Amino acid sequence: MLYDLRMDDDGILHIFPSDTGKELDASLQDFATSFVEAATETEPLRIFIDGRGAGKPTARARKTFAKLGRNPRVGKCVVVGGMGRYNRMMVDLINKAIGRNSIRFFDSEDQAIIWLKSGR
Repeated sequence: MLYDLRMDDDGILHIFPSDTGKELDASLQDFATSFVEAATETEPLRIFIDGRGAGKPTARARKTFAKLGRNPRVGKCVVVGGMGRYNRMMVDLINKAIGRNSIRFFDSEDQAIIWLKSGR
């Protein structure tokens, strides 16, 4: 699966899984890590994932998201739309494995952004 990533002025890393998006030179893990390194525990990285183009995540993608979720410099993460039962189950397992409940699902992009921007 390919990913388009961008950091917007709102300080939220937007990830768009895509089969037609441009392939990044670096792996998802390496690319996302550069954003994590710029974050701090007091100003953690917030992540928005557009699940509407997501297929079944690879083992490497699941490992990457679990690793990101364990990092104290990563705060909230939202997934918007299009996530089937399998992907939701995988995210629930990742939340349990990392001992946090920082990943949430939303049907509305507006609701997701409001939650991301609210508190820590």
